[in-house]
Amino acid sequence: MNTCTDEQGRGDDTGPFLLANVLADALVTFGWDQRPQVHEGTPAVCHGCGRAAVWYPTVQHTWVLLEPGETACGPVPPGERWHVTGNGIAVRLLGSAPTPTDTCRTTHATVCPEPPR
Repeated sequence: MNTCTDEQGRGDDTGPFLLANVLADALVTFGWDQRPQVHEGTPAVCHGCGRAAVWYPTVQHTWVLLEPGETACGPVPPGERWHVTGNGIAVRLLGSAPTPTDTCRTTHATVCPEPPR
């Protein structure tokens, strides 16, 4: 699928195109499309390492693949801390340093031993 030409409705490969659409096409082409047709909390298996993970929608209307279960926030890099709300929406935790008892979820990409294909 080519969202750039489909969106323009011309069917040819002339521009101009939105950069976001070009990047989305590249992600689909290379198999990195993170827009699964699933419901929140849908289990998945990583194609790279074979470990289990779970898809969740985000507040930005995208999807994030999170590790199952929570972990202590301390060892998780600040930009990779997530919380899943009661209605199944994944929210990135930003702001102050966590206390020793705070827990969070982390993205699968943070812990996956296999590089993206």
